[in-house]
Amino acid sequence: MKGELARYTEHPEDVAIVFDPRRRIMVIYINSRFRGLKSIVSTILSEKYPNWLICTMQNYEDGLHVSLRLAHAKDYGVDLGKVAHRIARELMGMGGGHPEAAGMTLPASILPDDVVNALYREVRWLGSA
Repeated sequence: MKGELARYTEHPEDVAIVFDPRRRIMVIYINSRFRGLKSIVSTILSEKYPNWLICTMQNYEDGLHVSLRLAHAKDYGVDLGKVAHRIARELMGMGGGHPEAAGMTLPASILPDDVVNALYREVRWLGSA
C-alpha cells in the first residue's frame, strides 16, 4: 500500500483528473485494491495543499465513494458536509460530514466527470479568497 499511497501523494498533478491551480481544486480517481485509500490520500493532500479543495474517488462494489477535504473551509465560509449532502442528493446518493471533511456514496452508474461537474457548480467561491 505504501507504493500506491506515494503514487497519489508525491506528485498529485501527474495523476489528477483535475488539477486546477486557479480555482484550487484537485480531483483524483484512486484505482486500487486497498479499500479506503481515497480517505488517506485526501487527508495527506489536504495537509500539503491546505487552501485547495481535495476530492478523491474510488469505486467499490456498492458504488462510487468520494472523499472531500478542505483544511481551511471555515476561512471560506463553506461547510463541506453540506456540499456533499447537496451533491449526493443531486446524484441520487448519500453524503454528509463536517465543514472540513465530508464524503459521499454514489450509485455505480455515476461517473467521475459527474462529480467533477457538480463540484464546480458548488465551489464557485474557490479562487476568490
